[in-house]
Amino acid sequence: MDRTFEDIPFGEIEGVNLSDPSLLTEMYGWSVTQLVDRYVHLGTVCLVVLLGLYVWGLLSAYLEIPPNPSSEKERMFAIH
Repeated sequence: MDRTFEDIPFGEIEGVNLSDPSLLTEMYGWSVTQLVDRYVHLGTVCLVVLLGLYVWGLLSAYLEIPPNPSSEKERMFAIH
């Protein structure tokens, strides 16, 4: 997937304003490299947060599962 900076949608949204990339580069002075890097960093942070939430959900669901009653009985009889 060989992408270039020309694929970024610079320009104007009809009847509204500049597109987000145009707004960030023209009005706020971001370079195209800064724009791409910041979006990649934002995407990475979002992915890490989602992964953390997923793991937290798995662990909380696992901890709420009651122990298997048949295995408890087997352990009790095995000890006596």
